[in-house]
Amino acid sequence: MRVLHVTRDFPPRRNGGLSTAVAGLVEATPCPTAVLSFDAWRPRGKSKPTLRDTEHVARLASPRDLPKARRFAETFAPTHVHVHHAMLFPFAASLGAPTVLSIHVVQRELRRLRDLPSPTQSEQAQAAAIARADRVIVPSRAARDALGAGEVVPLGVAPTPLPRFGGEGALFVGRFADVKGLGTLADALPHLRTPVSIAGGLPDSPRAVRKWRARLRGAKHLGWLDAERLDAAYAAHAILVAPSWTESFGQAVLEAQMRGLAVVASDAGALPERVRDGVDGVLVPPREPEALAEALDALAGDASRLASMRRAARAHAETQTWDRRIEAHLDVYRALR
Repeated sequence: MRVLHVTRDFPPRRNGGLSTAVAGLVEATPCPTAVLSFDAWRPRGKSKPTLRDTEHVARLASPRDLPKARRFAETFAPTHVHVHHAMLFPFAASLGAPTVLSIHVVQRELRRLRDLPSPTQSEQAQAAAIARADRVIVPSRAARDALGAGEVVPLGVAPTPLPRFGGEGALFVGRFADVKGLGTLADALPHLRTPVSIAGGLPDSPRAVRKWRARLRGAKHLGWLDAERLDAAYAAHAILVAPSWTESFGQAVLEAQMRGLAVVASDAGALPERVRDGVDGVLVPPREPEALAEALDALAGDASRLASMRRAARAHAETQTWDRRIEAHLDVYRALR
């Protein structure tokens, strides 16, 4: 097998959980792989300089780079094309190899939660890609239920050295968006005794970052962190807070658990599949700031319970590493031979 991944913002460029998920999958795959990464290709924004191409990664900054992408794909000669963003599916399908479509965000569910009156362009593109793909996979049961389609093939996490279980306070990790529950967190901050740090932002929208930071004045803002600095942020905290309205998987939760953080998360989307309530974290009703604040303060104030949950989180994450998860992905490719 030779697998070509068509995605956006492949590391070291990172623009959210998609970047981390695809990088882990590529690293774990034992057969030859290559990546077409559409970097900084923003319909409403300006293209930024891309990182340099490598032998196995081609980076594209604008539609003018499509001929380069096609030449790269033809040279690699994939037996399978794995697409990670529905907007990229028409190009991926034109390469002629069997296609696997990963759904990392269920666009229909986002529209429902945001109470939008009609399908977005992203939702329309996702529906069209689902109809054309040879196989559709989703990372959780919650994503499959929300989508009404797809085979559940969970993502994994890269192993890390055993943590020291130090640190204190709570950490939020992720993009600044309403569905990430930042409004709930902002409303919880005045009720909290536990200090909260925020590692995240919107790399393409400084104006939106300023607006969210104004709402989240009671938190310490760390900015958008690279992998090394994010590891340091995990090590400096004891709890991950994940107040999302929904998650298709919960990559940041699994990363935090691998690094020995307990989790306080919304009982929504795939988060209950990541967090075992009362064992390695606490689940709270989504969009309820007082419940979120109460759970965070109660866990932070109970040293014995927190220590037990942190150890349980690490042990659970060790069962979900990429070396344990990759075979299911390979089975998807093998079925398309």
